[in-house]
Amino acid sequence: MIPLASPERILLDFVSALINACRSAFPNATITGGTFHLTQSGMRKVNEIGMKPDYKKNDSLTIGSSLIPALPMVPSSDVTDFFILAGNTPGNKRCQSF
Repeated sequence: MIPLASPERILLDFVSALINACRSAFPNATITGGTFHLTQSGMRKVNEIGMKPDYKKNDSLTIGSSLIPALPMVPSSDVTDFFILAGNTPGNKRCQSF
């Protein structure tokens, strides 16, 4: 770390260990989250489970999976409903793997 650093704002991915370390090291900083790596990870999963062809031609699947990066902003009490909404793509068996 940089000695005497005192950032006002820190932008991080949603990784709890990193967030906790930054909160500890910089207690006065405002920590905000970004979803770049989460989005990138979601697209890797789409490819990994063979969902890419379906993703390209099924609008409801595209919309549902594009909601995943918003997951960190969803209140924990609503996560189950969020996944039901995001995965509500009739006829696509791969959605359960996602």
